[in-house]
Amino acid sequence: MKTNLEIEGILSRLKEALEIDSDVELSRFLEVSKSTLSNWKRRGTIDYDLVFSKCEHLSKDWILTGAGTQNIADVNAGNMSGQTVIDNSMAKVNIGKGKVGKYTVVSESSPEYNNLKAENKKLKKENKELHIKVIKLEGQVELLTSLLKK
Repeated sequence: MKTNLEIEGILSRLKEALEIDSDVELSRFLEVSKSTLSNWKRRGTIDYDLVFSKCEHLSKDWILTGAGTQNIADVNAGNMSGQTVIDNSMAKVNIGKGKVGKYTVVSESSPEYNNLKAENKKLKKENKELHIKVIKLEGQVELLTSLLKK
């Protein structure tokens, strides 16, 4: 069994990699309740199968220890290095030239890279705004549900 600090580290690394700020957001991403995350921390346990299945793009070693490379494409690319890549989720990784799996090399000096970076920033902002709307709507649904039960 891992210690509570090790579980906290794993969850912290997940939030970092997924650019998530809170346990609530992480629990939604993992599709578990906030209390499940709290129980993982308190008990020093975690559902590794669930975490690994939701974070297939992340290196298991990095998730568990923080050592090595964060993105699985770095591991799969072996000794290929030197180029920046944008994958379908806009995660930045370093690999070689051409295509490696679903990754396509995009040079940081190319206009395409800058366009993708700008689009990514815009989409992140839209995503955050939509996330806030969802939270508000969920609150309204809870309120209406409780009123209907009365």
